[in-house]
Amino acid sequence: MKTQTRTMLLACIIALAAALLYAHTAQFEFTWDDLMLLRAAGDDPAQWADAFRYPVDRLYRPLRTLMFMAENAARAPQPAALFHSVNIALYAAACAAFFWFCARLLRNAWWAAAAALMFAAHPAHAEVVASVGNGRADLLAALFTFSSLALAAGPRTHARRAASLALFIPALLAKESTAVLPGIVFLLAFIEARSMESEFPKNVWGRAFKDALIFAAPVAAYAVVRFTMLDLGSQIQSWHGGSFGSTVLTTLSIVPDYARQLFIPVQQCPVYQVAPLHGLTARAALGAALLIGAAAAGLACLKQRPIISLCIFWILFMWLPVSNIAPIAALRADRFMFLPSAGAAIGVAAALRAGANALGVRFPKAAAPAAAGVLALLLIWYAGSARQASLPWSDSETLWSRSVTCAPDSPFAWNNYGNVLLHTRRPHQAQEAFQKSIACNPGFPHPYLGLAEVYGRQGRYSEALSALLKGKQLDPDNPAFDCRLATVNSLLHRPEQARAWYNSCIRLSRKGNGADGSGR
Repeated sequence: MKTQTRTMLLACIIALAAALLYAHTAQFEFTWDDLMLLRAAGDDPAQWADAFRYPVDRLYRPLRTLMFMAENAARAPQPAALFHSVNIALYAAACAAFFWFCARLLRNAWWAAAAALMFAAHPAHAEVVASVGNGRADLLAALFTFSSLALAAGPRTHARRAASLALFIPALLAKESTAVLPGIVFLLAFIEARSMESEFPKNVWGRAFKDALIFAAPVAAYAVVRFTMLDLGSQIQSWHGGSFGSTVLTTLSIVPDYARQLFIPVQQCPVYQVAPLHGLTARAALGAALLIGAAAAGLACLKQRPIISLCIFWILFMWLPVSNIAPIAALRADRFMFLPSAGAAIGVAAALRAGANALGVRFPKAAAPAAAGVLALLLIWYAGSARQASLPWSDSETLWSRSVTCAPDSPFAWNNYGNVLLHTRRPHQAQEAFQKSIACNPGFPHPYLGLAEVYGRQGRYSEALSALLKGKQLDPDNPAFDCRLATVNSLLHRPEQARAWYNSCIRLSRKGNGADGSGR
C-alpha cells in the first residue's frame, strides 16, 4: 500500500472511531448556557457581520457565533440533535487533522495513528464534545490549529506557509487561547533543523524567531480587534482570594490534578469548587515544582530531543490561557485540558517510539502484536472513561444532580439544580436547593431569585419580597430583581412601590447590565 493511501485510510479510521465514541451524545438535550448562547446568536446568516461586532457573551468568538447562526437558520425539527451532531462531526475532523499533524511531525503514520487514537479517546474531551455551548469553540479551534500546524510542519514552501497562516486566523476567531500558537511554530523550526541536518545549525534560532514572528502578526491584530469589541477587562475577573499572590497559589494547587488528568482517566465533575489559598501549601509547592521541572526538561531537550521539548511546551503553552494568572471565571474545568492533552498524546507516542528504537524493535512488524495489545487496552480504558464522563451532560437534571454530588460546596451548582427542580414542578426540593446554595455562599445573589419564585408560587409574597431585597443588595445592577420586585409589590397591593421598581427595571435593562441568573 502506498504511503499516501495508507495515511488517508488511517485518517478516515481515526475520524470514524472518534465519531463512534461520542455518537450517543447526538441524543443529548441542551444544557448549561446552550440556549442562551443560541438565542443570542440569532438565526439570520445575512447578519453575519454582527458576529464580529456584537459578542454574544463576554468572549470574542465570532466563528462559533457564525456556526450557531447557520444551525439556527436550518430550523431542524430536533435542534439539539443537529447541534450535537455538528459537535461530533467537528470532533472527528479535529482528530483526523491531529493525525495529519502527527504524521508530519513523527514521520511515521503508525506512531501518528497511535497518538491520534489516544487523543481521540482521551476522557478529558467529554465535556467539549457533549456540551454545545462549552465545547463548540474548542472544537473549531482544534480543527484549524491542527490543520495549520500540519502545513507548518511540512516542507518549507511559501504556499504552505501562507496556507498555514490562513488557517491560523479562523483558529483565533474560534477561541482566544490559540494565540499561543506562535510558540509552537517556534519549536517546529528546531524539529525541522534536527531532522534535516546531522549537526544542529547555528542559524536555527533566527529561523525560529522569523517563523514565530510571522504567526505573531495575526495575534497582534486579533488582540486589537478583541479589545476594541469588548474592553480590556471584560473577561478578566477579580483576583481569586482577593490578591495576585492568592490567585497564583490557588492556580499552582490545581496543577497536580491537571498533570494527572493528562495521562490517567480521573473522576470528572461538571463543576469544580476550588477554595482560594492564602498561604503556601504542599500541593501548591508540588504544582510549582512540576511547572519548573517541566520547563527545565523542555529546555534541556530542545536541541537533542526537540519533539519531546515540543510536547512539554505544548502542554505549558496551551494551559497558560486558562491558568488563571489573568483570572477568569472558572478556576478549574475538564475542558481546559482539551488542547493541552494533544501534547500529552504526542509525548506518549514519541516516548514509545524512542524506546522501541533504543531496543532495536521495528514498528509495526516486529512489535505489532505486543504494541497493538497494549494500545488496545489503553484505548479501551480511555474510551470507557470518556463515555462515562459524557453521560452527565445528557440533560439539565442529570448534569446538575451530578454537580451537587461531586461539588457539594458549590453555590452555583445548587442554584442551577434548584432552577431545574423549580421548572419540573418540585417546589419543596427546589427551595432546599436554593437554601443550600445560600448556605454555601450567602453573598451569591442568584438563588434569592429562585427562592422568591418558590415563595411566590406558594402565595408567600412577604417572604418573596424579603428574599428579593436581599438579592438586590448583593447584585444592584441586575434588572431581574427590580422586575420581580415590581411584580411582588403589585401582588401586595403596593402600587407606588411597584411602579418605582418597574421603572428601575426598564432603566437597568436599557443599560444592558442585566444578568440571567445562570452564574456562568
